[in-house]
Amino acid sequence: MAARRIFSITTAWAVGVALLLAALAGGIAWQWQGRAAQSLDLGAPLDDISAVDFYAPERSDAGVTYRWSGPGSRLRLSAPPAGALVRADLRMFAPERPEGPQRVALSANGQPLGEVAVGSQPRVYHLLFAMPAGAPLEIGLSSPPLQIAGDPRALGVAVDTAAIEVLSPPGALGLLRELWAAPYLPLGLLLLAGAALLLGLRLWAGLAPALALLLLVLADGWLHDARLLLAFDLFVAAAVACAALACAAALRRWPRALPLDDRRALAWIVAAFAVVAAVTFIPTVRSDGIEYYAYLRSPTIDGDLNFENEYHQTPFPQISDKFQPTVTGHYENLAAIGPAIVWAPLYTVGHVIALAGRTLGMPWRANGYDPPEVVLAVFTSALGGLVTMLAGYRIARRWAAPPAAALASIATLLGSNLLFYSMREGSFAHALSGTAATLYVLAWLRLEERPSVRRWGLVGVAAGATVLMYWIAALTLVLPCFTFARLLLVALRAPAGERAARLRQLALGGALAAVLLLLVLSPQLIAWKIIYGSFLAIPHGSDYIRPRGFQGFKLLFSHLYGLLPWTPAFFLGLVGLALLWRRDRYLTVALFAAFLAYFGYNASLARWFGGGSFGLRRMTALAPLFMLGLALLFELLRRWRAIAPAAPAALAAVWATLLLVRYDLFLFPHVPEEIAAMPAQRFFLSRDTLPFWGLRGWLNNGFALQQLRTDGPADLLAFALLVLVMFASVWLVVALYQRLCGAPAGRRGWLARRVRSRLMAGRARG
Repeated sequence: MAARRIFSITTAWAVGVALLLAALAGGIAWQWQGRAAQSLDLGAPLDDISAVDFYAPERSDAGVTYRWSGPGSRLRLSAPPAGALVRADLRMFAPERPEGPQRVALSANGQPLGEVAVGSQPRVYHLLFAMPAGAPLEIGLSSPPLQIAGDPRALGVAVDTAAIEVLSPPGALGLLRELWAAPYLPLGLLLLAGAALLLGLRLWAGLAPALALLLLVLADGWLHDARLLLAFDLFVAAAVACAALACAAALRRWPRALPLDDRRALAWIVAAFAVVAAVTFIPTVRSDGIEYYAYLRSPTIDGDLNFENEYHQTPFPQISDKFQPTVTGHYENLAAIGPAIVWAPLYTVGHVIALAGRTLGMPWRANGYDPPEVVLAVFTSALGGLVTMLAGYRIARRWAAPPAAALASIATLLGSNLLFYSMREGSFAHALSGTAATLYVLAWLRLEERPSVRRWGLVGVAAGATVLMYWIAALTLVLPCFTFARLLLVALRAPAGERAARLRQLALGGALAAVLLLLVLSPQLIAWKIIYGSFLAIPHGSDYIRPRGFQGFKLLFSHLYGLLPWTPAFFLGLVGLALLWRRDRYLTVALFAAFLAYFGYNASLARWFGGGSFGLRRMTALAPLFMLGLALLFELLRRWRAIAPAAPAALAAVWATLLLVRYDLFLFPHVPEEIAAMPAQRFFLSRDTLPFWGLRGWLNNGFALQQLRTDGPADLLAFALLVLVMFASVWLVVALYQRLCGAPAGRRGWLARRVRSRLMAGRARG
């Protein structure tokens, strides 16, 4: 038996090593060939990879796609081997000028190559040069401005296609250099092998690189212009997965640092939140956030709900004149009042600080727009992200161990648009919508576990808060309906002596939940009565909320805010939620019913994408369901290999964070219609798809780092005071969490279990 095991292990190692060596050899050859022979079709969807400072793609009457260069444009390609003899082929044309043909000066990485006269008919121009040092290869096109009647642009030449080919064959040393040359395909294959070995999969150490190389070869025929970019993406994915697995494996050697119990899991969640908030939080109020903030400022500063001055005299950007007075003379407001109510406590603290600062000579007016008021109000949304993580952890702990539940909570923040709406766009309702929905699902699960009148009341309060934050979340209120129907059936089947008491308790609980729901929702109803003259209103208009065609596939996969491309943690959570079926089929049916009601309605709206946003902003109301599914998926992976969940969590977080960097740096459009018009290939395979180069500047733009760079001692003192208030608010949230959830099962709980087990063992022996 031992000999057979040794033989199987040896065979797996031998096959794995052979496959890895073959994959490495193939990867080196494929990468060299890819760098040595590159082609580009300008005007095609993927030309954005290489066309720098060109005008938008155009199409001729003959169906030829091309781009106009400007007076100074560049074609950026992966660098061929340095010193190699390279031939470049450029197919160009330009209208004849009165003084003669348009001339263009060509260069390679700044090294002049010559000047050519470009004719009016498309023609291929050949260049021969030795590859200069530097990467990538940039072919410069400089020409005098060309003016065409009716076109205000300063044009250069029209470029149809570009290609380069290395004429000198590779040497052994040149092939060896491919191991560390961009786009790092051989290194990526080695990292894939390393990830497999970290997971204890000997055969897959060779099989995974071989399959990855095979997929690249197959994709080459479909995405030939992006073949090297695909290789770089593979390298990045392998590096992220391998690094995450290596860190997880290293932490397992230091068990005291792992979130193996609730106490340590709490420390991990709070630490992750603190780091994320410190480097990414920006207190901004703009666009729809102005309406949400108006509900806060107008009653506290003006003492009314007339938003005319909040709309027309606001210091915040992106307000339009679309808002008009209603029949009551008040200006309409399309937002919910709930976020303003939640912001009010810290906003009040900020108002007191502004009043004190004005007394001490700070240039503050305490008018609702001063930095302490805005910063602390918007920080409440960031604090909502922490509450979402903590409440989601309590939900996940019902079916997952602390490591999986904690990782799911952190990955949900970093791998979805919760990061954006809690840290970058806190003036919107969506972070707090996710918070209220998570508390609501937690209250519902506690009701399911031990029904009581008190827990019915808590469900009513949480449900009312969920609707108060974001009205459309009312669709998720099907959950207590399931509970009511189940308990009603149980009561009707109970013995005659218990039936009346059960029915009485159920009726009392249901009535209390309904009354408390309406009570919590009453501020919105009162606001509508004041603004619109009716307790019930449809501020967006009935046409906006009327269902039309079903766009479920786009909601999941479209590059226009689809769940998978924009919020991969949410998508993984949706997949993982199906795993609950094996644990509790009734709860699975109830949760999927809530999901389908909410998802289906949103997918049937004309503006199913929710307007300009980062991802599907309405889906934050389903965050608790996705977080639970993610925890179930991580628990399944953890039971297979303890470190396995680290890889998908890291990949989702890195992709979503880099997508947010692209969004904040305006590396693709923000207008939904413009994103929809983009080719999907360009969204996924742009030269800026993984903007590591912009990550440092993006982080430096955070509120904390900006304030630390200020020179004035008064500004630094004000910042320190705000940080103190933020720290105190986080401490209060954590203290309240510990009080409501009981003492975490930390070292004392572990010691008590050990003592109890020893005593029981002693009694058994006695």
